[in-house]
Amino acid sequence: MVNLIVAEESLNDIELVIFDKDGTLFDLHKYWSFVIKERAKYFASFFTNHEVNSVFSMLIGVMGLIENDRISKIGPIGIKPRDYIIDLVYSALKIKSPNFSMKDVEYGFELIDSIIDNNFGKVIKKLPGVDEIISALKERGCLIVVATADIEQRAITAFEYAKMLDYFDYIVGSDQVLHSKPDSEMVDVILDKFNYINRDNVVLIGDSISDLEMAKNANINFIGVTTGANSDEFIRNSEFLVESLLGIEVKKSY
Repeated sequence: MVNLIVAEESLNDIELVIFDKDGTLFDLHKYWSFVIKERAKYFASFFTNHEVNSVFSMLIGVMGLIENDRISKIGPIGIKPRDYIIDLVYSALKIKSPNFSMKDVEYGFELIDSIIDNNFGKVIKKLPGVDEIISALKERGCLIVVATADIEQRAITAFEYAKMLDYFDYIVGSDQVLHSKPDSEMVDVILDKFNYINRDNVVLIGDSISDLEMAKNANINFIGVTTGANSDEFIRNSEFLVESLLGIEVKKSY
């Protein structure tokens, strides 16, 4: 067990730490701005030359990319699951061209997945404090799990690239549950696997309102980090809040 110290407050006797991925462990904006642009570029290529730019701009807006390659605080990227994003893109494309089918959009997303897998060097950047907190937790015998709105295999590939995969005891992606964040199902799946751990001894660390709400719905502890797309509601309602993972001190619990 460990005690997690935030400012002068302490969460004691923690046995399992659940991390969000993007915005908590990896740079949300670097990763998702690349993904969004590649998706939008692909779908815009099916339109005439004078429509390409407008379709591209429409799609990056629908997926939540704003000025300076930043991800919107209100999502949907980083907050909503993949199927939700696919539905949004499909609906937007149907307005522009009735010829698009849902299968076309799903194929496009899968195609871009393969491009991302070959370009992780451009999109994966660990955030400050990641190595320090992961090492401290492992050294003190704490279980470490990831719950991400991304799909499981993409998360695994990202952690393999970052040479972090072996640190995690379990990874849950949005494609492994019926109800993604902010529903409690991801946490429930994790605690079904580690069913000897009490919810009082679990903490979720995340950067978005959907992370905070998932923790509340699952009745577990929560620490917010402001390294992602943080809404005002998230900042206002996070009891424990740090600027980065460097703000969390890990101590052995006796």
